[in-house]
Amino acid sequence: MLMLYTIAFIVIEYILYNKYHSLWLALIIAIVQIILFQCFTYTMIAYITCFTGLLLLWVSERKGKFLAVILLIIGISIRKDVFLSLLVMFIPYIVYMFIKNDKRKGLINIVISLLCFISIGVVNNIVIRDNDAVKNYLEWNEKSTLIRDYPKVDYAKVSSQLTDLGVTRNDIRCLSNWIFVEKDTLGNKQLDAIDQQRPIYEKYQLHPIELMKSFLQEPYFVIYTLIGLFVLIIIKWKNALSASLILSTLACFGALLVRQRVVSRVYIPIIFISILMLIFTFMDSYKELRLKKNWQLVLMSTFMIFVIGVYGKEVDFHRVQKTIYNQETYDYINKNSDNLFVFESFKGMVESQHPIEKLKFDKNLYHDNMMTLGNWDTFSVRYYNQMNKYHIDDPDHFIANMLEYDHVRFIFNKDSLKKKTLIRWFEEHQNKKVDFKEVDRVSKYIVYEIKEV
Repeated sequence: MLMLYTIAFIVIEYILYNKYHSLWLALIIAIVQIILFQCFTYTMIAYITCFTGLLLLWVSERKGKFLAVILLIIGISIRKDVFLSLLVMFIPYIVYMFIKNDKRKGLINIVISLLCFISIGVVNNIVIRDNDAVKNYLEWNEKSTLIRDYPKVDYAKVSSQLTDLGVTRNDIRCLSNWIFVEKDTLGNKQLDAIDQQRPIYEKYQLHPIELMKSFLQEPYFVIYTLIGLFVLIIIKWKNALSASLILSTLACFGALLVRQRVVSRVYIPIIFISILMLIFTFMDSYKELRLKKNWQLVLMSTFMIFVIGVYGKEVDFHRVQKTIYNQETYDYINKNSDNLFVFESFKGMVESQHPIEKLKFDKNLYHDNMMTLGNWDTFSVRYYNQMNKYHIDDPDHFIANMLEYDHVRFIFNKDSLKKKTLIRWFEEHQNKKVDFKEVDRVSKYIVYEIKEV
């Protein structure tokens, strides 16, 4: 992934330098590459890779199109939905290039882009068609995502409907606290029922005034809008290309607000890509500057305003996330390699792994006897392989069978709310009273086993 990220930025720098021959611009892009490394997620990589592939497809001749297709396919493979949002942002540029240049060449580029997207969908269907484990995981993950990604369910409003299906308030709390390794109570049927109880106005924000308030409460949306206005005021524009690019980006912001899913791993790459497109289309969009001699300085300064805003803003996602290596828990888990340890949080589990100090690392330094009660790969093939290795006979009902597994230990904080949630689950669904018995203490955590009382 790191190599892919680097290749994408090298291509971006090459395209911009080939057009403007500006070392300063190349330097700024290199600085941005380093800064955006803090946002190193699958979504970020997918956006940057797809964008680079699309841009290279439209600006390159025959030789460059092969690399463009490879980047597009890889980016779409990581996250298909990224391609669709990029397509919305690219529509103004595609229309402009289609009108300005050879229409046949433009049509070919459009067909190639769509074929890359469709081919990934076809390949995915072929791969999962005969793989029940992958198929079931994708189905369950999609349904559970519909619950987690939207605002929290108001159980009081739908309690009568959900009670008939055996879904309790505590079950909703399990989903909210990422406890879902139990398909009897949080399987596809229950997830569908929970999703169907919420009307469309709870899933989507459709009130114009509330949308505007939400927009103004997002500092990066406001920063981008000010940058867009700044560009349009300072520079006389020849056509509607740049204005359309800005509007298409604002449309993507609007979609995030309507969806009530405003997450920085999505809007940061969207803003970055939009500003890159404004820079790339500069000579095509504008015939003259009021500050004629300093147009590069003006545009790059505007870009740097955004970069400084991203880097300096007090938003946790964009600060370096310091993971403190916990030697004590690492040694404890290593010493008890026959046990399966369930961590309260993913952060605690990561801190208990050996730090990655080299690109090439020794796999023997890393443990696989750790898990949480729910994360993005729960019920995946990797999940089942791990359960099988540690003799969990019924991984679809991990919670229900906890009392049978003497080798399963819980590494929680003393005041963990997840203990209360699990105790309540046993009372409601198995009519059993259980408690967490302290077995050991390690670092800031307490090691528990669950027992019936």
